[in-house]
Amino acid sequence: MEPADRALARLPGRIETPRLILEPWTPAGAEEVREAVAESVDTLRPWVPWAPASVPTHADAVALVATWIRQREAGENLIYAVRRRDDATLVGGAGLHDRVGPGRIEVGYWIRRSQERQGFATEAAGALVRAALGGAGFVEVVMHIHPANAASRRVPEKLGFRLAGTRPAAPPAQGRPDGAGGGDELLVFALASTDLRHPAAG
Repeated sequence: MEPADRALARLPGRIETPRLILEPWTPAGAEEVREAVAESVDTLRPWVPWAPASVPTHADAVALVATWIRQREAGENLIYAVRRRDDATLVGGAGLHDRVGPGRIEVGYWIRRSQERQGFATEAAGALVRAALGGAGFVEVVMHIHPANAASRRVPEKLGFRLAGTRPAAPPAQGRPDGAGGGDELLVFALASTDLRHPAAG
């Protein structure tokens, strides 16, 4: 099986959908990230391991964006900024993560509070799924969803994923005594290249 970093290299740097643009993060996006996370701390903390325990500072956001850029450059994860096409508003982020074994890739996403309930997560995730199972050559895409996260669970269901099982969640993030971002079992949703059947979402 081809190494994941080589397959990730075939993915486009910029992806457009009917309403969104997915593009690599740059250092200039740090303040936008700070604003997006600040308005969404309460909705991100229960589900997202990297979400801060409180409103992030600008320095926190700079460090987070630097991590996403470094991971992309290392070929480990491709993390995209997700923006609206009409006005370039930062909607959130989405990415492909090389941590589920040969030939497989994980899709993740987050949406800021002010942009929720508009189908943006499904639209962005669907674009990444098609890219991964198309030209990049991955044979399966997976999503890991907390059972209580009903909104996030609807994304793989809309995209035609099947419920393939469960897996333990990662331990809570360091410095997170509340346990947010870890602890429970996660639902594992999977979609193979052989059963990709849904058109562009959104």
